[in-house]
Amino acid sequence: MSQEASEIGGSGTMLPQTAQHAGLFDLRLLFRELWRWKWAVVLVALIGAAKGINDARHFSPIYEAQMTMAPSGDTEFAPPASGGGGLFGAARSFGLISGGGATATSLDYFKQIIGSHSLADVLQEKHGLLQKVFKGSWDAAGGKWIEPQIDESSIRQRLRRYFHFNPPRVPDRRSLANFVGSAVRVEAINGSPFYKISVRHSDPKFALYLLETVYREADELLAANDQRKQTHQREYIRTQLERARLKEVRDALLGVLMQLEQKAMLANAERPYSIKLLEAPWVTPQPKEPNLTRTIGVPTAVAVILILAALVLFISFRFE
Repeated sequence: MSQEASEIGGSGTMLPQTAQHAGLFDLRLLFRELWRWKWAVVLVALIGAAKGINDARHFSPIYEAQMTMAPSGDTEFAPPASGGGGLFGAARSFGLISGGGATATSLDYFKQIIGSHSLADVLQEKHGLLQKVFKGSWDAAGGKWIEPQIDESSIRQRLRRYFHFNPPRVPDRRSLANFVGSAVRVEAINGSPFYKISVRHSDPKFALYLLETVYREADELLAANDQRKQTHQREYIRTQLERARLKEVRDALLGVLMQLEQKAMLANAERPYSIKLLEAPWVTPQPKEPNLTRTIGVPTAVAVILILAALVLFISFRFE
């Protein structure tokens, strides 16, 4: 019996061992074909590397303004250490504190308000930040925004309409909120309970100005919001005191009111309100250097992966 016949069973089907050999042969053939196309892989890799080198040559220097801070603690009502059971129950019953579960800290509020529309309104009303951030779209001589020129017949605009992208428009408060939320970063410092707030920009003076302005206005806005909330809480407690008749209830309400008054005095005396400033804002004297491994290596690796995937598909179709 021949070798070919021994590899075929009585039913005319190829044995598993033969199928394994065929698969191994196909894989070896695939690598052999890829090796024949090695010139295409090298060419595309060189194109990717050239793209990375060009990006590195045109790298825009970026300066970083930063400051170091620590959370100032929970901004919610905290009962006193001694005799807190009655006060805690009274404050919970009147809705002044939560009954349990995770509560947001002052740092959480600070990070959330950075990209908010309320902060963008303050920044625009007090500092006119829209015209400074998007100065390329602002006509200072005419005192108005430059309307974007849209070519409705262009391929790019047709693609934008096809995929339901919004057309370009003049900057507004939402644009400012999105810019501030992405430009101002709050990052934890590894191995410590402290945080770094930073802004990166090509203009070192603007980076420092933006960091100082956003940090100061966000802190003042949080303080103002808390003061309004505490004023409402104190008025509510005083109203309940006028209605209460039982001595135990009045004592609990007076204790809660005293805690709120103490918190209001501390809020007015301490600045900044929402965070503890450990290092004042400063800007790096030299710009950050480009990461050549990422700038050149990433496009090169992406180009090689794409050409290999395309070659595998091409060779597979040829085999069929």
